[in-house]
Amino acid sequence: MTTTQTHRIEKSLTQLRNTAPRPASPPRPAAPPPVDPARPLAGIDPERLCELRDDLLEDWDCPTMTDLGLCRAHGLTLKQVRAIAETPEFQDALEDLRVIRAMRREPVHARTVALAVDRLSHIANHEPTSATYAKEIRLAVKHLLTIVPKTEPRDSSRADPAPPIPPAHPTQPKQSPPLPGRPADPHPRQPA
Repeated sequence: MTTTQTHRIEKSLTQLRNTAPRPASPPRPAAPPPVDPARPLAGIDPERLCELRDDLLEDWDCPTMTDLGLCRAHGLTLKQVRAIAETPEFQDALEDLRVIRAMRREPVHARTVALAVDRLSHIANHEPTSATYAKEIRLAVKHLLTIVPKTEPRDSSRADPAPPIPPAHPTQPKQSPPLPGRPADPHPRQPA
């Protein structure tokens, strides 16, 4: 194929792209009907209002949803969301969620730590098969050391002294207890 032919093909493709109909943009969701500012919840039936309250509670603290996204997702205006959020039922439900979350926080954290320790231990106990896997094992060990509480090593100078060794025979002198960190002498010296 010559450069002239290539140029003609490219020109034809460009013309086709420019004349081809563009795909229609996806339809936007219908805007909520106009709302009376004095009574934003007047047009919503009570059963639907309960459903909306539960749905809003589910999405209320979703970090990826903006305030306007919350309105769009549930087909409500800002005034309607605010009116629902100000109802005593919604406020009571939010308070119940706060209490329940506070009660669950410690056990959920403990379970999460236990799962993390389990998974990291699993990784750390494998033999590396490549340099990359060796790096992953080192990272797992590093994370384990930050998660698992450090235990203080026993200091031998603070160790409880060993009880005195009773004499084998009443005529033998009493032996003093061994020094901390040293075993007892199996052959004690006899006084002359």
